[in-house]
Amino acid sequence: MSLEEQYKRIVEHYAQMAMHKGSIDHARYMVMEMEKDKSKVWVGLGAAVRKRINELKAENENRT
Repeated sequence: MSLEEQYKRIVEHYAQMAMHKGSIDHARYMVMEMEKDKSKVWVGLGAAVRKRINELKAENENRT
């Protein structure tokens, strides 16, 4: 799996977690920790997750 594919899977994973009250705090914590990584691979992860959350919310609104 390429780094780009892995990044997309991580974004989707934490966006899905954040959509549930029971796991939103853990999702926030993990994203913040990953963004602090010295490799800088995860910089911008929070913004990507927020964008995906907004997409998921829009999809849910369109279904109703």
